[in-house]
Amino acid sequence: MNGSDIARQFFSSHYSLGLNLDGISDAESVVAPDRGGSSINWILGHIIQSRHRVFGLMGLSGVWGEDKVDIYGRGTVPDADRALSLVELRRVLDESQQPFLVRLKELTEEELDTPLVEPSKVLGKTLRTALIFMSFHEAYHCGQIGILRRMVGKEGAIP
Repeated sequence: MNGSDIARQFFSSHYSLGLNLDGISDAESVVAPDRGGSSINWILGHIIQSRHRVFGLMGLSGVWGEDKVDIYGRGTVPDADRALSLVELRRVLDESQQPFLVRLKELTEEELDTPLVEPSKVLGKTLRTALIFMSFHEAYHCGQIGILRRMVGKEGAIP
């Protein structure tokens, strides 16, 4: 899988996210499932926080400051009082999209095969394996947002 293939996956998840987020209010975005789980707001912030991390791996400036990690980082508890507005989250996601896709398409095979400084069971050992996992990660969370959209009383958005 080359950079253009990976970019296509991120393009598709961004498109689906946009559809799933349309018509969701701030109040609806912080509703969490009764039996545990995260809200639309937290999941979207988590996707952006994850992109922030991936941008660093690709040599791009981060999407946002490290102060957001304690709100949306893995393992944090969703907190409606600290949540950013859905408009702000969507703005950050949308602004990150174009430079992200451009850089993905520019990545050479050599860059994609660059070993990660901190390889892991999840991200793998190279930039390529990390990007492949992160595209899955984003699509996984997009699906969750689609389910949460229905939970707050909206019609499904993916045709």
